[in-house]
Amino acid sequence: MPGTLTITPVALQVTCSSASRQYGTANPAFGYSDSGLLNGDNVTFTCSTVATIASPVGSYAITPSSFGPAAGNYTLSPVDGTLTITLASAVNAHGQ
Repeated sequence: MPGTLTITPVALQVTCSSASRQYGTANPAFGYSDSGLLNGDNVTFTCSTVATIASPVGSYAITPSSFGPAAGNYTLSPVDGTLTITLASAVNAHGQ
């Protein structure tokens, strides 16, 4: 008897690591971890934030995304990290 084969996407969790930096400095490189990737599939992950070098002191989400030839085979379950921007260090007029 003929049937229908349905293939559904696999859940893929990507968690961005939290990070911090001082106001006025560049964002650090963001790390991540993933679980659920199968068969050596070619999927690339990135973590990004809307915070820029000029963003004020505060907390900003670091959000994961995925892309690549096999990304469509997965349902992304993202877990955001947090970028904490702290006050800049005071430097006196002599640079000390």
